Amino acid sequence: IVIMLIEILEIRDKLWIILTAGLVVTFPSVTSTFAYMFTADGYMLAFLLAMLGVFLKERYRFGFFAGMVCICLSMSTYQAYLSAALLFVWIICIKHLIIEEKNVWKLIQLEYKQGIAVAGGAVLNKVLTTVVNRLMGVSLVAYQGINDVHLLELEDCIKAISKVQLWFRMFFQIGEQQKGNLYSILNTGIFIVILVLTIVYMIQKKLYKKPLELICLIAAYWCVPMLAYIIRFVSLEVSYHTLMVMCIVMVYVLLVLFLANLEKLHINGNITRIIKAISLIVLCGICYYNILNANYAYFNMNLSYEKSYAVSSDILERIEELEGFDGTQPIAITGYYGKETDKFAKITPEIAGAANGIFLRETDHYLAMWDYCMSREYRGASIEQVEKLKETETYQQMGVYPYANAVQMIDGVVVVKLPEIEEGNETKDEKINQ
Repeated sequence: IVIMLIEILEIRDKLWIILTAGLVVTFPSVTSTFAYMFTADGYMLAFLLAMLGVFLKERYRFGFFAGMVCICLSMSTYQAYLSAALLFVWIICIKHLIIEEKNVWKLIQLEYKQGIAVAGGAVLNKVLTTVVNRLMGVSLVAYQGINDVHLLELEDCIKAISKVQLWFRMFFQIGEQQKGNLYSILNTGIFIVILVLTIVYMIQKKLYKKPLELICLIAAYWCVPMLAYIIRFVSLEVSYHTLMVMCIVMVYVLLVLFLANLEKLHINGNITRIIKAISLIVLCGICYYNILNANYAYFNMNLSYEKSYAVSSDILERIEELEGFDGTQPIAITGYYGKETDKFAKITPEIAGAANGIFLRETDHYLAMWDYCMSREYRGASIEQVEKLKETETYQQMGVYPYANAVQMIDGVVVVKLPEIEEGNETKDEKINQ
């Protein structure tokens, strides 16, 4: 992905190539992806295909046909990476307008096929998804609003614009979303440098004398939040989290693009060095901050595993010590046990999937843990059995784990009573999604 970026954007300086790689690899969406290792290969492949779709059109005369297929396959894997393709096209257009001084009509001639490839890939994905679902007799589940994709009315679109602008500022923690931490300060610095360099390029290239190009540039900047959160415009129910915003890294790459071409401008050498030094500090600062966040996130994930293993092992030991238990009885686990360690939760970045609470939330999870990690194969009780057991007086008088009498045999079923989940006591992931 980095190779495709530097090839298409023609970044040749080793320093800026290394920095581009650092910004992409350390981006929070990559950290969040590795919080879901069972799908990480699929997510990364979807990202690659989205970028490859744009790359092929730029490199080959009829590459937009293959690009359309790549976009379709990317969306079929993870729809959010459509935004990655859109912002890749966006940064290419910025390059044409500001650095290469192409006029709007020339820009349209160069990139209209990108519009065909991206739109065509999205339509092809929608058609094939509909056909396959009908042939297989399945329907999309209500997940992240993906089952409710449709064209929004004008009023809803206006609301969506306001919403995505808020989400965009929240990600960078700038404006009224500023938290005053290092991350928000670094991002504010990056946006200031981008604004300054945009003005410098406009003056040097006399873009202010070209009203149509100037309007297009302003519109392109204004559209970034909409392109980054494009799915919000086809589903009212969609909720974005860290996994879905990999495309935002293009904002950082835009600054690298400006810096890589700074030597082409006729400005004082000392001023150029100052701009580069400031930019290098803030961009390296973002990389370092993201590296720290990744380490905090993975530490907490490891802590979550250790807690989950310890609790599941303790519960299993209690079950196997029950009088009359011979492994043939079904097991029912009710409630949820697992509070985050506050001392570590405070330093946990807002990255989906990274929390230090126990990840075992239902009977099947415990059964899987015992099977995979402890070589014990037991079966779970049916939903009907569990509901019937909850109504018994014995169940209601049971203790709650980790205290005494939390594991008992009731009517031939092993019952483990964990604390009930209180209303409003959401997990960290649920709070982030909200």
